[in-house]
Amino acid sequence: VVPADLGSEEGLRHAHESALTHLGGGVDTLILNHVIGYVGNFTQDPTPYRTLERLFRVNALSYMDLALRFLPALEESGGAIGVVSSVAGQVGLPYIAPYSATKHSLHGFFNSLRHDLRRGGRAVSITMTTLGAIATENAVKNSAHVFENVEFLPVADAARTIVQATERRVRDAYYPFWEARATVILDALCPTLLDTILQRSL
Repeated sequence: VVPADLGSEEGLRHAHESALTHLGGGVDTLILNHVIGYVGNFTQDPTPYRTLERLFRVNALSYMDLALRFLPALEESGGAIGVVSSVAGQVGLPYIAPYSATKHSLHGFFNSLRHDLRRGGRAVSITMTTLGAIATENAVKNSAHVFENVEFLPVADAARTIVQATERRVRDAYYPFWEARATVILDALCPTLLDTILQRSL
């Protein structure tokens, strides 16, 4: 375990250098799965810019930075990058506007980066795993009272999905598959209907 402030450039540099030292310079898999949560009506946030800056530094910019820092080692091993996102990264959900924005940015960046890698002939895969509500300690503590009708799912099952999908080098993975995938598809095909469902159920 390497403790580091992933919201700062110094912390990102420390995490990268420490990991390479510990692993002897070789890396075949990079899983990006760290986050600051947010629950609340963002229109009532007293310091909206600071909130956005803090969340984007940790939830988005650090993912992008670390992927590029580790890229040379991953190229050498023909490795894989696993990016953990959320249904909130593809669908707008109530009470988590800044969090949702950070997760949306991951899809735009890494889906574009995948093209750049392929055009450069680089054998590094990128897997985006979209998760539903997962029963992490922080998620249950901070948001269960708001999302009372949402079932929080086992952490171990989510972790297994992330690792297996990244190892298989698939483009996209979902957990829980049917619920997460169906929500994303419904948003693409009939967003107004999904908005109505969300307003009534959350």
